[in-house]
Amino acid sequence: MACRFAESARLFLVVWIALLQRSCGYCLREVDASDMRLMKYKGRSYKLPIGYGSWASPAPITNIIGILLEEVFKVQVSMDVVGSSTNLIKHVLGCTDAKGDFWDPATNSAEAECSQKEYFQDPPLKAWIGVEAWITTQENQNLAKLLGYSGPIGYQTMPGLYTRPGPIQEASRDGYLLSWWQSYTLNHSATRRYFTGVPELDSAIRNLSVVYNGNILCPDHNCGPGLVRPLCNASDPRSHFLSDVDSEGSVLVQRCEGGWWYSEACAEQKETCIPVVLGNYDWNMVEWTKVILESKLPFAVTWLGWSGEFEAVKQLSELRFLFYWWTPDSAFIDIAPDQVTFDEKIMLIKQVNNAQVILWPGLLDLEPRVFTFLRVANWRESDLKLMMEQRFNNTSNEEVACQWLKDPANEARWKTWIPPKLNDTIVNLTTEKTAWNQLVLAVGLGMGACAVIMLVCYAVLRTRHFIIDSPAHPKSTTGAWVKQWAGSQHQHKLREVPSRVNKSCFLVNASPFRIELNIEGCSVFDLSPGDFIRVCRPSLKKIGLQIVSASIPEDYLAVVNEQDWRALNDRVGLVFLASDWQHAARPEDSGRDWEIRYSNLTARKALPPTANNVPLGHMKLVTNVRGSLMVLWSPPHILRGVPVRQLEQFLCKVIDHPDVWDDCEDWDDSGGRLLTSKPQGSVRRSMYDACKHIVMPEAAHFDASYAEVHCNYGPAAVFISHVWAESSANTLSTIRKLREWVQSKSMARTSLNYCEETGIGVGSERDDPDATIIFRVYFCVMCNNQSRVLEELGLDVKFSPFTRVLETDYCVQVALVSPLLALNRKWCNYEFCLARATKKQVWMCTNEGIVQAGQVAPRTLKELAVKVMKFNCKDATCASPADSVFIDKAVEQMGGYSEQDTILKQVFRTAIEEAHTMLDSAMNIVHGSSPVEGYGEMGRRAHFRQEHLFDQVLALRPQANEILVEIHESPPNRSPPNRPSRTTSSIPHGNTEPIFVALEPPSPERV
Repeated sequence: MACRFAESARLFLVVWIALLQRSCGYCLREVDASDMRLMKYKGRSYKLPIGYGSWASPAPITNIIGILLEEVFKVQVSMDVVGSSTNLIKHVLGCTDAKGDFWDPATNSAEAECSQKEYFQDPPLKAWIGVEAWITTQENQNLAKLLGYSGPIGYQTMPGLYTRPGPIQEASRDGYLLSWWQSYTLNHSATRRYFTGVPELDSAIRNLSVVYNGNILCPDHNCGPGLVRPLCNASDPRSHFLSDVDSEGSVLVQRCEGGWWYSEACAEQKETCIPVVLGNYDWNMVEWTKVILESKLPFAVTWLGWSGEFEAVKQLSELRFLFYWWTPDSAFIDIAPDQVTFDEKIMLIKQVNNAQVILWPGLLDLEPRVFTFLRVANWRESDLKLMMEQRFNNTSNEEVACQWLKDPANEARWKTWIPPKLNDTIVNLTTEKTAWNQLVLAVGLGMGACAVIMLVCYAVLRTRHFIIDSPAHPKSTTGAWVKQWAGSQHQHKLREVPSRVNKSCFLVNASPFRIELNIEGCSVFDLSPGDFIRVCRPSLKKIGLQIVSASIPEDYLAVVNEQDWRALNDRVGLVFLASDWQHAARPEDSGRDWEIRYSNLTARKALPPTANNVPLGHMKLVTNVRGSLMVLWSPPHILRGVPVRQLEQFLCKVIDHPDVWDDCEDWDDSGGRLLTSKPQGSVRRSMYDACKHIVMPEAAHFDASYAEVHCNYGPAAVFISHVWAESSANTLSTIRKLREWVQSKSMARTSLNYCEETGIGVGSERDDPDATIIFRVYFCVMCNNQSRVLEELGLDVKFSPFTRVLETDYCVQVALVSPLLALNRKWCNYEFCLARATKKQVWMCTNEGIVQAGQVAPRTLKELAVKVMKFNCKDATCASPADSVFIDKAVEQMGGYSEQDTILKQVFRTAIEEAHTMLDSAMNIVHGSSPVEGYGEMGRRAHFRQEHLFDQVLALRPQANEILVEIHESPPNRSPPNRPSRTTSSIPHGNTEPIFVALEPPSPERV
């Protein structure tokens, strides 16, 4: 009891002290007014103005920023609510008149556009800093391009249509998924019964008396019915602005009846429409009506103003309707609404947005430490959730901010945001130490430091084992950075070059080239592959890179000849300027709707292609916060094949990843998309999920493909064509069947179960005979740089990465995973046809086995045959409209879709014939005939193709410490260009880099 009383007393004292401090005007420590400084700009002094939106979530964050600026940076600030995100961006730009008011478009149209900087106020009058701007609408995106800085503040906002939990829960029990938008179009007659009709809701709204927002809606205290009403009415005084300003709004209002806008999907029977209540018109009324029209949703929409919507949602608890809301926010926490999720592709305002902090361009030069602090400060969703709960319980924004700052866990975080020179002056901002306490603390720290030094010295003398920061040591700081960007397969080759400089910065050459680096203001460095050297902190303004020679693995010469590699030292001189450095992938390169931020600053330049226009990849530079600089080589796609066993290891990692993967795409029984969670071991995890939860954080954020960082990449010989929506479990089973089939035919070792293996590192591949690379494959999820999808794809499918891989002589086979699914995808169909055009053998692979090997049940063969014979290439779909256009163009050049239908059906027909041959063989054996004699003419041809199929791939015959690689052709007297009809080469066991190629088309749809 005594302990509980003491703890309660301690908590009471902390809260009482916090309240006392706030009542005195400070939170962390008292600051003398004479120590506070103003911002000086162009001969005048200013308080640092901070603007924030009028909704709930930015207010506590703004107060936290204000407290730190005043009590840590000692800068005087002013904080103002400026309304919407659009207003916030305009204020930070200075797009106002001299009084700080927005320009009137009727009299100052040029100034009101906010597109010409000569009209901006310098400095802005009301906000140099904007907290939580939503860069969602097209207008806001255009304005944000003029800002000095706009970046994520940590948490995400989720605006959209919500409803009380009742309708969704009841419908779920009846088998309807009302949290997914398509349920409203597919099952309208059934789903409308879960909502109140428009006439009943309209009457209830108009009879509301104002309870919560009287200071806004009825300052004269006349708060009876009629103040809250549907406003989609051109004659309503509160909607007069529409006919004067917004042409889209004018057209919209003309379609309104009785205050409501009705969708065409239910306009003939208005009583069946599902009601939607929005806040302010200028937030998103036009955007929602466009989405509803395009999606053919049976909705009736109105807006009430935010205060009116708040009254309706709070008071009409018995009525059921959709309403606009967002999280994080405190307004409806007690209701716990459920969101209706829409397909992002049809949304004009995204349902998940990164909250942004925006800065006036002049702040960087005026106060760089403040600028840096604002760029690194960030808050989590859990922080905002707690803050909104406190605000709902009427805790003031100032108290919420102060309590957050004084929490010990948060204090450790925000201190890291303070620039180093200022942070050195912070000893303890939360408690005042007496002289005696400070003396005791100093003595204790001194004695503790002496003890630590003695222990360290003892450990060094006893063992001499301690970690020195080195690029070659993966557990050191620099070594961990090198491993993330270059991968362990390159890190283990690094070696230090002696240097007279004893600094903590390193210059690392993790590329296969001997290079000369000419760094402006520094020396010229000659580094061989794997060299690293200690240097002074290099400048990034201008770096020259010259390739002296190349050290290329032998198997690379199969796709790029030795003369082309040698020619690089005569042709390559690259210059990296300050403008080349990137901290994030550009949306036009990544093809994503969100920003892909790199872990560090990076820059890249393309190497010139060979005389035959074969690409040779990119040279890449990356720097870390300590100033170290690393040189990397990003290989071309024709050299990004991954060992088939490492592909199996990757698929096992997808299935066995320990985290619960939230917001994963899945499909219901009707084929509609939905978002769900997939825990460890889920067999429904797909390549979409693998890309989001593994490839993006472990490779794309380091400007690389997964193969470059985590695999023993090289030329591939089997091209894997697959569908991203297929489950990883089915894909893994299919790939294993493929490998085991090839191994059995090539007399290779018994296959391994990689879900039970510890992993395949470079060392295990060299030292363990059972971990020998059998062959390499091209698998797009692993082999394409997901941060540069559109850049790598290009504008012409004929020059895309997968086309280049398929057209190499080294690529001899194409493996089609899950043919029944693949027929529906335009990319897969194109790959089949291109494989045939380039004379590649196509394997049909399922989780039952290989079709051509007779491993697939007759029932599956029948399903495949029925679907193929009814199939038309024109019916295949493509998630990316841009991809669809240039695939259609390429198909037209290959003879059109009718020709592709013929080719596609011939591919499948041949596979089914060869499977049928196996069944004939079994019957003839039973009847006493020779397997081959009983085949018939068709069977003999199929049997001949089967016997020569593996001569094109790989024959592994282990012999002492060598593996013979025999490359035959089928038939032996026919050879493709530049390849002999039969060659035999002896390759050391540890360097076996077999001959298979596989690539998946790199589009945002699948890559």
